[in-house]
Amino acid sequence: MSETTTTTARTNLTPYRAAQVMTRQFRKLGLIDADEEIGPQTMYSNKSIKRVPGSKKKSEGGEGILFDGDSFFQYLQNEVAARRGGTRVRTKVNVDRLAEQFNLDDDNVTAVAPVNQTDDETEALIAAETGDALLTEQGDAINNSTGPLTDEPAAAQANAEDDEDAELAALEAEENTAE
Repeated sequence: MSETTTTTARTNLTPYRAAQVMTRQFRKLGLIDADEEIGPQTMYSNKSIKRVPGSKKKSEGGEGILFDGDSFFQYLQNEVAARRGGTRVRTKVNVDRLAEQFNLDDDNVTAVAPVNQTDDETEALIAAETGDALLTEQGDAINNSTGPLTDEPAAAQANAEDDEDAELAALEAEENTAE
């Protein structure tokens, strides 16, 4: 009978299963509480664990990401050592205290363009406030003070100037009636 030596090849696993294994091992070693777990999301983005050659995301037409079992084991050992050594500690964030840094109240809120606005919409708002004409991709002028499209930038500028003149006349009329 011949003696054979076998090396322990660890099973390749998905990021989801890797998170489950880490959670169980960390709980067993007392590194996390019974109600805590390692989120699978953190494993999917992990680039330090070697991937099985040829494994691709399902979205890329593959069968899913697989971690090399031996590489994952090495990563797991390093994580345990780091947590025991205090160099990797999960900290809980006090969201209430964090939110205080970004406190909003009526005194410090000003009207601004919505965050989800496109650059074109923002430019249109600025142009509407200043009376400037915008050019479309085709080179057509848009006069935002009156709204309609015109074919000539000069016409848009003239409309904007007319609007300014009308506003000045209205202000003068108000001043004259106040006297």
